[in-house]
Amino acid sequence: MNRLTLTRQLELPSAPTQFFSGNPLNRLSFLRSNREFLQKAFCSPTTKFLPFSDLNPAVAIKEENLFTLSYPQISKYFHVSPFEISEKQLAEKYSNHSFSLPTLVFLGNNENGNGNQGWDQNNVFAIDVTEIEELQRLVQDNGAIFVNLRNIFSREYSLKASESGVCAFGRSLLDWIYRYKFCPGCGSRNMPVQGGTKLVCTNAVMNPSSTCPSKQGSNNYQFPRTDPCVIMGVLSHDMNSIALGRAAKHPPGLYACLAGFLEPGESIEEAVSREVYEESGLEIEKVIYYTSQPWPFPQSLMLACFAIAKEDTEISLDKDLELENVRFFSREEVLKSLEWSSDSQAPPIRFPPEFSIAKNLIKAFAYNKW
Repeated sequence: MNRLTLTRQLELPSAPTQFFSGNPLNRLSFLRSNREFLQKAFCSPTTKFLPFSDLNPAVAIKEENLFTLSYPQISKYFHVSPFEISEKQLAEKYSNHSFSLPTLVFLGNNENGNGNQGWDQNNVFAIDVTEIEELQRLVQDNGAIFVNLRNIFSREYSLKASESGVCAFGRSLLDWIYRYKFCPGCGSRNMPVQGGTKLVCTNAVMNPSSTCPSKQGSNNYQFPRTDPCVIMGVLSHDMNSIALGRAAKHPPGLYACLAGFLEPGESIEEAVSREVYEESGLEIEKVIYYTSQPWPFPQSLMLACFAIAKEDTEISLDKDLELENVRFFSREEVLKSLEWSSDSQAPPIRFPPEFSIAKNLIKAFAYNKW
């Protein structure tokens, strides 16, 4: 292998930052177990609390940014701070099923270059206000609304990509905490610790002699999971056409990239090849990683790749029957629809929403920027 080829293979692609990524906060993961720090951050007048209702973040419509609350506005709903008492004391409270606190997730520090002045200022938490009608009204009275993140892709709302990354982090963890209210190992009540980034079994915390499996090693139900999913721009062997598919549920004329979840014990390359073969019948010769995108519905990571089809392979839809049609589109066909300017007529091909990683894969192919 010559040096030029080796250098080319090790280069990372210059892909654009994807929506739901680019989170500007310093997550300070090394301080999540520091309860003293979390308590100071929780009570600081500089801390901002991003409210979620039914996993939907509050967005200030006119300002087109995230709406936040302050500590004085949320403090009365915490009859005890989750950070000022020990984990054992907190577990004793949580073991009583009538005990509840609004769910908090420490999102990070908006340091803006001032990290050397201490981390207890300018922090951000997510707070679940689904059950707090008074705070929901406060949000609405200040000109903000709770927006389903999927609707961020519509033209009705606008949000910076960096703020979407903050939302993705907060939504995913709040969803995870909600889903895992009880320990899968013994059925006891779980409680969030380390700023909402870990769940512990209250029985295991209170009882040193507990045989709960959660005490043994790092279990995947103690920490938030991420489900990897591959999404592919499948290119013809000469790389001048891209194979796109449409499902019956798609709007008329819409074609999208093929995609699917990684299975246990499977590499990215293997998943790409398997999913393409199952959905389209095409056999893959080469897989090239392009970029990734967090997808907080609920906690996926989209791994975008280009897949080069073998020279003599053909499309066949006789396997998992997930798609009703798959076909190759030339670069010229794709460019024509991407640059379609008519408001009165739909383009020949409709694509996924502008901020989706599927659309970015299609554009990267069309403009040869992959």
